[in-house]
Amino acid sequence: MLVLEGGGRVGEHVGGYSDWLARRERQRAAAPGKAPAKGARATRAASAQPAGRDGLDAAERRELEALPERIEQLEQRVQELGERLSDPALYREGGDPTALNDELGAAQAELERAFERWAELDARGGG
Repeated sequence: MLVLEGGGRVGEHVGGYSDWLARRERQRAAAPGKAPAKGARATRAASAQPAGRDGLDAAERRELEALPERIEQLEQRVQELGERLSDPALYREGGDPTALNDELGAAQAELERAFERWAELDARGGG
């Protein structure tokens, strides 16, 4: 997973979003004089749920199970649109890069929402 760390830096993290949040919280707790971020407190509260109670209803569990496949489809769509936009033939043949760029932006936004939803359900589900 690529992580935007601020200051123009991009870090690489092996694991899922909840793993990254836990790592970030540990790093912030180890840094002297810095309070944990609001997201870290939310993660801590979500992980404080009693074991065996996942807090998800049946529809949310199904949604959580389906999200990895949906995310993969969206990632493939974003990659495909990016490749089409970088193909010089599109511009030579009078294609409409504006429409493709809008479609790419929409696909990226949907992918981001899917990742956020996955993280939310995963945190609530104790995963």
